[in-house]
Amino acid sequence: MPTPAPGPEPVPIRCCDLVMKGGITSGVVYPRAVTEIARSFRLRSIGGTSAGAIAAAAAAAAEFGRLRGMQTGGFRLLERLPEFLGGKLPDGTGNLFALFQPEPGMRPLFRILTAPLNARGKSGALLPMLTAAVRSFPLGSLAGALPGIALGVLAWTSAPGPLRDVSLPLAALLATVGAVAGCAIQATRTAWTRLPAHCFGICFGMGADGGTTTHGHPPALTEWLSRYLNELAGLDPDGPPLTFGQLWDPECPAGTQPTPADPAIRLEMVTSCLSWGRPFRLPFRHDEELRENRFYFRVEEFARLFPEPVVRWLAERPRASNLDGRWIAEGYLPLPDPWNLPVVVATRMSLSFPVLLAAVPLYAYEQEAHGAERAAAPPRRCWFSDGGICSNFPIHFFDSPLPRWPTFAINLFPKPAGTPAETLARPWMPADNR
Repeated sequence: MPTPAPGPEPVPIRCCDLVMKGGITSGVVYPRAVTEIARSFRLRSIGGTSAGAIAAAAAAAAEFGRLRGMQTGGFRLLERLPEFLGGKLPDGTGNLFALFQPEPGMRPLFRILTAPLNARGKSGALLPMLTAAVRSFPLGSLAGALPGIALGVLAWTSAPGPLRDVSLPLAALLATVGAVAGCAIQATRTAWTRLPAHCFGICFGMGADGGTTTHGHPPALTEWLSRYLNELAGLDPDGPPLTFGQLWDPECPAGTQPTPADPAIRLEMVTSCLSWGRPFRLPFRHDEELRENRFYFRVEEFARLFPEPVVRWLAERPRASNLDGRWIAEGYLPLPDPWNLPVVVATRMSLSFPVLLAAVPLYAYEQEAHGAERAAAPPRRCWFSDGGICSNFPIHFFDSPLPRWPTFAINLFPKPAGTPAETLARPWMPADNR
């Protein structure tokens, strides 16, 4: 990405809150909307879900850099994000598309799911998907087409007549339908057998080899996001990750508990716990009112989902817990305290698009267990997926009976029919509450 002009960005006097809805196109639209708002307002509370969580995390990191007098300008860097996402690699692959790197065993499913991306309209998406399915599962396609092929051969070798005239087109239709059905059966079997072993996702968000991307290859989504958030914040891209505690108090050293009651930057996201059928706010709260930070993780699983600096940070800063030592020895570690949770971990948990991105496994006891209960069994696995499953537009995050400043809530939808053409290039505000 191009380097912004040097010099710190001025911090506005007025404050605001910002909430962004999830949506695939938000990664291109939100950055410039955020930077426009940031010219007039200091961002105090920022929330988002799914793809909106990426924009929320980036906005919080840029505001953190601005409060610390970052010389390169976090918001100037954020403003250029659409140019990067819309750019292309030397081989012609789009930068945005290159962030999603499927695991080797999941590439056939990935080709089918992404085949319609360049199609024009919904009606034009079917043929690319069918072509990709035949390429990805040739054996299933051939097996399904065999009955139609056999009928066609018999019809072709039979004596000319009405029966032959009817049998040939019927055989062609049967072969086509059979090929599609064979592909569908093989694809379903592949998904059924392989998805659970890949955390129910085609992409882990890391390099295709499950580790750090090698030289000459573009970074995968989580690798890129971890470095990008640090760059926006003015931190070492390859160093320790940006944490929630740093956002709460930019002057507080990383890894220590911040003390101010009123956070400088309050960032919140939503993730969906599929195992328990409920949403959670991130970071997990753990105070007198709400004790939800009771989850554990396993290093070998997180190593497939997050870069090495992030995993090392988590492993070196477990919160205090009464987990039995037997399970700690087997690799279960408590998640850090909320202020030590890396922002990239919460963001990844909120944007785990079902099937496309692997769900994030954590572990917990459903009820508070003590002593013998904790020694008898390890905590149970809990799958966390896209926050948009439960709340795709958490506009309620920062509600207050008497707000101190405005909340900007950004949603993307077509302008109403009849909107004058001259207003299409300008922001549009509703005239009433309907």
